[in-house]
Amino acid sequence: VEMDLFQAMYHDQHVSDLHDYWHVMADVYDLVTEYKTALEAFSTQSSAKGTNDRVVPLAHIAHLRTRLSHFFRDSSRLAEAHDMLVAAVAEWKLCPGKQGRAASASLEKGELLLEWGKLVDAEQALKEAIGEVEIASGAGSVEYGRALFLAAEAMRRSKKESEAVAYCARAFQVLDDALEPDVKQSSPLYARCSYTLGVLQELLGKPWEAETCYARSAAVFGRALGLHNPEHCQSQESLA
Repeated sequence: VEMDLFQAMYHDQHVSDLHDYWHVMADVYDLVTEYKTALEAFSTQSSAKGTNDRVVPLAHIAHLRTRLSHFFRDSSRLAEAHDMLVAAVAEWKLCPGKQGRAASASLEKGELLLEWGKLVDAEQALKEAIGEVEIASGAGSVEYGRALFLAAEAMRRSKKESEAVAYCARAFQVLDDALEPDVKQSSPLYARCSYTLGVLQELLGKPWEAETCYARSAAVFGRALGLHNPEHCQSQESLA
Protein backbone atom coordinates (compact mmCIF):
# COMPACT_ATOMS: atom_id res chain seq x y z
CA VAL A 1 0.00 0.00 0.00
CA GLU A 2 1.45 3.33 -1.04
CA MET A 3 1.44 6.15 1.52
CA ASP A 4 1.75 9.84 0.85
CA LEU A 5 4.38 10.65 3.49
CA PHE A 6 3.99 14.38 2.93
CA GLN A 7 0.30 14.22 3.86
CA ALA A 8 0.96 11.74 6.65
CA MET A 9 3.36 14.20 8.23
CA TYR A 10 0.46 16.59 8.73
CA HIS A 11 -1.51 14.28 10.97
CA ASP A 12 -3.30 16.38 13.60
CA GLN A 13 -0.91 15.31 16.36
CA HIS A 14 2.13 16.09 14.21
CA VAL A 15 0.77 19.56 13.44
CA SER A 16 0.27 20.13 17.16
CA ASP A 17 3.82 18.99 17.91
CA LEU A 18 5.26 21.26 15.22
CA HIS A 19 3.24 24.20 16.51
CA ASP A 20 4.45 23.58 20.07
CA TYR A 21 8.05 23.28 18.86
CA TRP A 22 8.06 26.57 17.00
CA HIS A 23 6.21 28.30 19.84
CA VAL A 24 8.96 27.19 22.25
CA MET A 25 11.70 28.16 19.81
CA ALA A 26 10.16 31.63 19.41
CA ASP A 27 10.38 32.05 23.18
CA VAL A 28 14.01 30.89 23.11
CA TYR A 29 14.93 33.40 20.39
CA ASP A 30 13.20 36.18 22.34
CA LEU A 31 15.23 35.22 25.42
CA VAL A 32 18.45 35.17 23.40
CA THR A 33 17.68 38.65 22.06
CA GLU A 34 17.18 39.93 25.60
CA TYR A 35 20.41 38.24 26.66
CA LYS A 36 22.34 39.85 23.82
CA THR A 37 21.00 43.29 24.73
CA ALA A 38 21.93 42.80 28.40
CA LEU A 39 25.41 41.57 27.47
CA GLU A 40 26.03 44.63 25.31
CA ALA A 41 24.97 46.89 28.16
CA PHE A 42 27.24 45.16 30.66
CA SER A 43 30.11 45.03 28.18
CA THR A 44 29.83 48.77 27.49
CA GLN A 45 30.12 49.48 31.21
CA SER A 46 33.09 47.17 31.73
CA SER A 47 36.27 48.67 33.04
CA ALA A 48 39.83 47.80 32.05
CA LYS A 49 40.14 45.81 35.29
CA GLY A 50 37.59 43.25 34.10
CA THR A 51 34.58 44.36 36.13
CA ASN A 52 31.87 46.98 35.76
CA ASP A 53 29.86 49.15 38.10
CA ARG A 54 27.33 46.34 38.49
CA VAL A 55 30.19 44.12 39.75
CA VAL A 56 29.76 41.61 36.91
CA PRO A 57 33.14 40.04 36.01
CA LEU A 58 34.17 40.42 32.40
CA ALA A 59 35.00 36.70 32.41
CA HIS A 60 31.31 35.98 33.08
CA ILE A 61 30.30 38.08 30.09
CA ALA A 62 32.87 36.28 27.91
CA HIS A 63 31.55 32.93 29.14
CA LEU A 64 27.96 33.88 28.29
CA ARG A 65 28.99 35.08 24.83
CA THR A 66 30.73 31.76 24.23
CA ARG A 67 27.62 29.84 25.33
CA LEU A 68 25.39 31.96 23.08
CA SER A 69 27.71 31.32 20.14
CA HIS A 70 27.07 27.59 20.65
CA PHE A 71 23.31 28.21 20.54
CA PHE A 72 23.60 30.20 17.32
CA ARG A 73 25.89 27.61 15.75
CA ASP A 74 23.53 24.77 16.64
CA SER A 75 20.72 26.85 15.11
CA SER A 76 22.74 27.32 11.87
CA ARG A 77 22.91 31.07 12.50
CA LEU A 78 26.61 31.17 11.72
CA ALA A 79 27.00 34.92 11.24
CA GLU A 80 25.63 35.59 14.72
CA ALA A 81 27.70 32.77 16.19
CA HIS A 82 30.80 34.29 14.62
CA ASP A 83 30.04 37.76 15.98
CA MET A 84 29.58 36.32 19.47
CA LEU A 85 32.88 34.46 19.30
CA VAL A 86 34.79 37.50 18.04
CA ALA A 87 33.53 39.48 21.05
CA ALA A 88 34.17 36.56 23.41
CA VAL A 89 37.77 36.17 22.25
CA ALA A 90 38.45 39.88 22.76
CA GLU A 91 36.96 39.76 26.26
CA TRP A 92 38.71 36.53 27.29
CA LYS A 93 42.02 38.13 26.35
CA LEU A 94 41.33 40.96 28.81
CA CYS A 95 40.72 38.54 31.68
CA PRO A 96 43.80 37.67 33.79
CA GLY A 97 44.50 33.95 33.94
CA LYS A 98 42.07 33.11 31.12
CA GLN A 99 44.62 32.57 28.37
CA GLY A 100 43.40 29.00 27.84
CA ARG A 101 39.78 30.11 27.42
CA ALA A 102 40.84 32.79 24.93
CA ALA A 103 42.79 30.23 22.90
CA SER A 104 39.88 27.79 22.97
CA ALA A 105 37.45 30.47 21.77
CA SER A 106 39.88 31.48 19.00
CA LEU A 107 40.03 27.87 17.85
CA GLU A 108 36.23 27.65 17.91
CA LYS A 109 36.06 30.78 15.75
CA GLY A 110 38.40 29.25 13.16
CA GLU A 111 36.47 25.98 13.16
CA LEU A 112 33.20 27.89 12.69
CA LEU A 113 34.63 29.77 9.68
CA LEU A 114 35.74 26.44 8.22
CA GLU A 115 32.25 24.99 8.68
CA TRP A 116 30.83 28.16 7.13
CA GLY A 117 33.01 27.69 4.03
CA LYS A 118 34.94 30.93 4.46
CA LEU A 119 38.25 29.23 3.75
CA VAL A 120 40.58 32.23 3.54
CA ASP A 121 39.30 33.66 6.82
CA ALA A 122 39.30 30.19 8.38
CA GLU A 123 42.93 29.55 7.46
CA GLN A 124 44.03 32.90 8.89
CA ALA A 125 42.00 32.44 12.10
CA LEU A 126 43.23 28.88 12.62
CA LYS A 127 46.87 29.83 12.11
CA GLU A 128 46.45 32.54 14.74
CA ALA A 129 44.74 30.03 17.02
CA ILE A 130 47.67 27.61 16.65
CA GLY A 131 50.00 30.14 18.24
CA GLU A 132 47.55 30.92 21.04
CA VAL A 133 46.91 27.24 21.80
CA GLU A 134 50.65 26.53 21.82
CA ILE A 135 51.19 29.22 24.45
CA ALA A 136 48.18 28.17 26.52
CA SER A 137 48.40 24.36 26.29
CA GLY A 138 51.81 23.52 24.88
CA ALA A 139 53.04 22.19 21.54
CA GLY A 140 52.48 18.61 22.63
CA SER A 141 48.82 18.90 23.63
CA VAL A 142 45.83 17.31 21.93
CA GLU A 143 44.31 20.77 21.49
CA TYR A 144 47.44 21.90 19.63
CA GLY A 145 47.19 18.87 17.38
CA ARG A 146 43.52 19.64 16.68
CA ALA A 147 44.38 23.23 15.78
CA LEU A 148 47.06 22.05 13.33
CA PHE A 149 44.64 19.55 11.79
CA LEU A 150 41.87 22.13 11.29
CA ALA A 151 44.34 24.51 9.65
CA ALA A 152 45.47 21.69 7.36
CA GLU A 153 41.85 20.96 6.48
CA ALA A 154 41.24 24.61 5.57
CA MET A 155 44.30 24.58 3.30
CA ARG A 156 43.31 21.25 1.73
CA ARG A 157 39.90 22.63 0.82
CA SER A 158 41.64 25.66 -0.71
CA LYS A 159 43.74 23.30 -2.88
CA LYS A 160 46.97 24.15 -1.03
CA GLU A 161 48.07 20.54 -0.75
CA SER A 162 51.80 21.14 -0.39
CA GLU A 163 51.35 23.48 2.58
CA ALA A 164 48.50 21.46 4.05
CA VAL A 165 50.45 18.19 4.17
CA ALA A 166 53.13 19.71 6.42
CA TYR A 167 50.51 20.92 8.89
CA CYS A 168 48.61 17.64 8.76
CA ALA A 169 51.72 15.51 9.23
CA ARG A 170 52.68 17.62 12.23
CA ALA A 171 49.13 17.36 13.61
CA PHE A 172 49.18 13.58 13.28
CA GLN A 173 52.52 13.32 15.04
CA VAL A 174 51.32 15.50 17.92
CA LEU A 175 48.11 13.47 18.32
CA ASP A 176 49.99 10.18 18.00
CA ASP A 177 52.29 11.22 20.85
CA ALA A 178 49.69 12.95 23.04
CA LEU A 179 46.86 10.40 22.99
CA GLU A 180 46.97 7.31 25.17
CA PRO A 181 46.97 4.07 23.11
CA ASP A 182 43.41 3.06 24.10
CA VAL A 183 42.10 6.58 23.48
CA LYS A 184 43.94 6.82 20.18
CA GLN A 185 42.29 3.70 18.83
CA SER A 186 38.80 5.11 19.40
CA SER A 187 39.38 8.79 18.61
CA PRO A 188 37.46 10.26 15.66
CA LEU A 189 39.90 13.21 15.62
CA TYR A 190 42.87 10.86 15.27
CA ALA A 191 41.09 8.97 12.49
CA ARG A 192 40.13 12.14 10.62
CA CYS A 193 43.67 13.46 10.82
CA SER A 194 45.03 10.18 9.46
CA TYR A 195 42.45 10.12 6.67
CA THR A 196 43.13 13.72 5.61
CA LEU A 197 46.86 13.00 5.63
CA GLY A 198 46.14 10.06 3.33
CA VAL A 199 44.15 12.24 0.95
CA LEU A 200 46.98 14.78 0.79
CA GLN A 201 49.62 12.08 0.26
CA GLU A 202 47.57 10.62 -2.59
CA LEU A 203 47.13 14.03 -4.22
CA LEU A 204 50.89 14.56 -3.99
CA GLY A 205 51.61 11.25 -5.74
CA LYS A 206 52.50 9.09 -2.72
CA PRO A 207 50.02 6.18 -2.93
CA TRP A 208 51.86 3.87 -0.50
CA GLU A 209 51.92 6.44 2.27
CA ALA A 210 48.29 7.24 1.54
CA GLU A 211 47.28 3.58 1.81
CA THR A 212 48.85 3.32 5.27
CA CYS A 213 46.89 6.38 6.42
CA TYR A 214 43.62 5.09 4.96
CA ALA A 215 44.02 1.68 6.59
CA ARG A 216 44.73 3.24 9.97
CA SER A 217 41.78 5.64 9.72
CA ALA A 218 39.40 2.88 8.62
CA ALA A 219 40.29 0.77 11.65
CA VAL A 220 39.83 3.65 14.09
CA PHE A 221 36.64 4.91 12.46
CA GLY A 222 35.21 1.40 12.71
CA ARG A 223 35.88 1.23 16.44
CA ALA A 224 34.96 4.84 17.21
CA LEU A 225 31.90 5.37 15.03
CA GLY A 226 30.78 1.94 13.84
CA LEU A 227 31.22 -0.03 10.65
CA HIS A 228 28.24 1.62 8.94
CA ASN A 229 29.32 5.18 9.63
CA PRO A 230 29.86 7.24 6.42
CA GLU A 231 33.40 8.23 7.44
CA HIS A 232 34.37 4.57 7.95
CA CYS A 233 32.83 3.64 4.60
CA GLN A 234 34.64 6.49 2.87
CA SER A 235 38.00 5.41 4.26
CA GLN A 236 37.31 1.84 3.18
CA GLU A 237 36.46 3.01 -0.35
CA SER A 238 39.73 4.96 -0.47
CA LEU A 239 41.56 1.73 0.25
CA ALA A 240 39.91 -0.09 -2.65
